[in-house]
Amino acid sequence: MMPLKPSRLVIAALAILCAALAVLAPRSDILTTITIKAPPARVWAVLTDTASYPRWNPMIAGLKGTLLAGATIENIEGYGAEQVIFWPRVLVARRDRELRWRGRLWGLPLLFTGEHYFLLQPTSAGTRFTQGEHFTGALLWVFDPRDLVPAFEAMNTALAARAEAR
Repeated sequence: MMPLKPSRLVIAALAILCAALAVLAPRSDILTTITIKAPPARVWAVLTDTASYPRWNPMIAGLKGTLLAGATIENIEGYGAEQVIFWPRVLVARRDRELRWRGRLWGLPLLFTGEHYFLLQPTSAGTRFTQGEHFTGALLWVFDPRDLVPAFEAMNTALAARAEAR
C-alpha cells in the first residue's frame, strides 16, 4: 500500500470530520401556521404567482422557474446585502394543497440541507396555511434556523393580506 501524502491525509481527515459533524449535527424544524380568510385556490394563486413576489413577499424576493415536481428553481431569499440565492429542486407541487422543495448549500447534502414546504388545508374559515422547513447538516452547529421564524411569519401575514384582498 502506498503511503498517503500529507495533503491527501489532511483532505481525508477533513472529509471524515465533516461527515462525522454532519451525521452528529442537530436537526432543526420551523413550523408556522396562519388562518387565511380565503379559499385554498385563491391562496395557491397568490403563492404560485412568483412574478409578483417582489411586490408583497418580505422573505422571498424572487422565485424563478417552473413549479413542477423534479424542476430546479432559483430562490432569491432576502433583500439587499442579506440576499442569498439557492437552486432547490421541487419535490411536490399539488395544486391548492402542497408546494415543497429541497435545497442544499453549494450542493453539499452533509453541509446544509433545507426542505421547505407550504401546506394549504381548507377550513370553515378559509385556509389553514402552514409554512415550514426541515434542516439538516453540519452548519447547524453554528447556525440556528429558528432565527428565521420571524421571516416565515412575516411572509405568512403578507400572503394572507394579499389573498384576502383579492
